[in-house]
Amino acid sequence: MRVVLAEPRGFCAGVERAIAIVERALEKFGDPVYVRNEIVHNRWVVEALRRQGAVFVRELSEVPAGATVIFSAHGVAKAVVAEGRQRALRVLDATCPLVSKVHREADRLDRAGYRVILIGHPGHPEVDGTLGQLPPGRMTLVSRQTDVADLPEPTPLSTGQPTAYITQTTLSLDETAHIVAALQQRFPDLVGPAREDICYATQNRQNAVKAHWAHFEPLVARNGLDVGLWGVPVVWVWLDREDRLGQAISFARAKQSGEWADFGREGGTVPTYDAVAIRSALEAMELGRQGWERYFADEGISPIAVSYEAFVADREAVVRRIIEAVDPGAVLAATDLGRSTLRRQSDGISAEWRVRFEAEEAGNR
Repeated sequence: MRVVLAEPRGFCAGVERAIAIVERALEKFGDPVYVRNEIVHNRWVVEALRRQGAVFVRELSEVPAGATVIFSAHGVAKAVVAEGRQRALRVLDATCPLVSKVHREADRLDRAGYRVILIGHPGHPEVDGTLGQLPPGRMTLVSRQTDVADLPEPTPLSTGQPTAYITQTTLSLDETAHIVAALQQRFPDLVGPAREDICYATQNRQNAVKAHWAHFEPLVARNGLDVGLWGVPVVWVWLDREDRLGQAISFARAKQSGEWADFGREGGTVPTYDAVAIRSALEAMELGRQGWERYFADEGISPIAVSYEAFVADREAVVRRIIEAVDPGAVLAATDLGRSTLRRQSDGISAEWRVRFEAEEAGNR
């Protein structure tokens, strides 16, 4: 069996924090330590913690009086917090900080008079906890694009009430884009999060899998790829980088430090120059590019080629070109573009690595 490892991979900071809280609680208080819901969706981690003395429960009623209980990274409803306080349990909160931010946003929007819509998966522990931040009936769950059309019309008393949405943090941008578009069409005054609710670590790992040619190619070879099953018209956009050496340096640094954005922030890891890693990244990128070229040629696909540099230089022009390819009659207002969250992964260290690598490559010719 051949195992393909994508980069980035592994746990986000919120999950690592939650696991550490359970481990430290076991060290400090001894076993058993109770955990409401599985601390993370990972069977191996849960079993390892269970062997150390963690006991996973669904409800606080399963926890003996006076025991230590930990709320999982997914967060809990306000009623659960109140129950823990009433029963005098020793409560440790391992809720992911991003989830807590969504909870605060829901409360703020409700107090400001908004109709709050949550985009998420029914029955997911995080969704249950977020819904429980407001009284019953004050937040509406939407999980599919078709749910938007089923939302009730405003009542005479609520006519004119503004509408806002928040999202489950572990969705993907792909998953939410069509739902948000439908909500915007239904509620033109729709207000979204000031910053994205979706966890960047989740999105980065999903992107890594989607972009990994070594993963995609065998799926196509074994099953074929019937994009008609996706249920929407498909236009292929091929985002590439003109400065491939710059991208390879970014990959090499990120793989070494585990920091996939915001190079140069205070307290960040100081990287060590690694020509082998840069060369390996360049080779992997070239293999991926060749793989996509073969696929597009074999399938008769003419993708819209977009460079990262062009997108940064004139974001609106690139988006308009893509929208026109999807729907030539579409009208895109500047306000539809939202706010760019791109941050350059370059600094003096990357520039130094570039000069050094180019000099070494020139010397090897």
